[in-house]
Amino acid sequence: MKLNRLCCGGTVTSILFFIGCAGFVLPTADEILVSSVSAKADELVASVGGEDGYGGMMMGGYADHVSSGMGFWQTDDLAPDGSMVTVQFHNDSGEDCTFDFSYIAARTGLDEQSILVDVDAGDSVAFDIECAEMMGLGELGTPGAVGCMLANGDEIENTMAVPGFLNLDYLCGETYSHHLRTDVDDLDEDGDTEELVVYSDALLMHLEDGGPTGHQHGFGMGMMGGHRR
Repeated sequence: MKLNRLCCGGTVTSILFFIGCAGFVLPTADEILVSSVSAKADELVASVGGEDGYGGMMMGGYADHVSSGMGFWQTDDLAPDGSMVTVQFHNDSGEDCTFDFSYIAARTGLDEQSILVDVDAGDSVAFDIECAEMMGLGELGTPGAVGCMLANGDEIENTMAVPGFLNLDYLCGETYSHHLRTDVDDLDEDGDTEELVVYSDALLMHLEDGGPTGHQHGFGMGMMGGHRR
């Protein structure tokens, strides 16, 4: 770890010089950035799983299977300068829709950025953005927010659009997708298999046996295992 150390001799002329004389270590700009990204990731992780969280009860236990700070521990864990990722939006419904896409790309700032993506019924749209550490639909960290709006004015919640994290759900240079379709599998477990639902690649991957972190629970219960019960 690179350290910035303030040194002085003789008269202490400021609190910073005093801290330096006492041997206090100041973090570098990169260390501050990594710490900020890690904290944002922890906040977002806290909104996944549970009755009102992303993915509902299916994602119960999510936080138990991921690293603190979502593994953003050093500069190399962040997206490299100039790297890109492809984001894709599939509309398998009979209505035109607008996806409310949100992401955080630390190299361009820690503020959440958003793009409204219009996709015709039965069509898909894909484009490249700067590689982001986190992405999702609607305001990040707010399950139940609007994930997409249909042309007829109906709003589809983002609850099943589990946020995606760099190095867990996708890598720079890869493609990450969101989908709108009829909820034939009752993903939100409300008993309605005719309504529309938006969901993310992350939801599907975390429901697979083993999930992206390699945990094996067997019995087809997926990454969350017995936490679903």
